Amino acid sequence: MQTITIDILNEKALELIKKLEEMNLVKVTKETTVSKSRKKPSDYKGILSDKSGSELLESIKKSRNEWD
Repeated sequence: MQTITIDILNEKALELIKKLEEMNLVKVTKETTVSKSRKKPSDYKGILSDKSGSELLESIKKSRNEWD
C-alpha cells in the first residue's frame, strides 16, 4: 500500500474520492492537526542573526573536526 497526501481544490474532487472509497479502491484517513502545524525549514529563515549563525557554523565545524 502507498500513502499520499492530496489537497482538495474542488468539492467535486472530494465526491470522486468518496466514491473511490466506497468501491474499496482507496482509503481516506483524516490528517491530524499536528502535521498541518509542522514548520518548514523556510519558516526559520532569518531567525538567527548573522553573528549567531556564524558562531553556530564554527562550532559545528570544530565539532566535526574533533571526530576526524
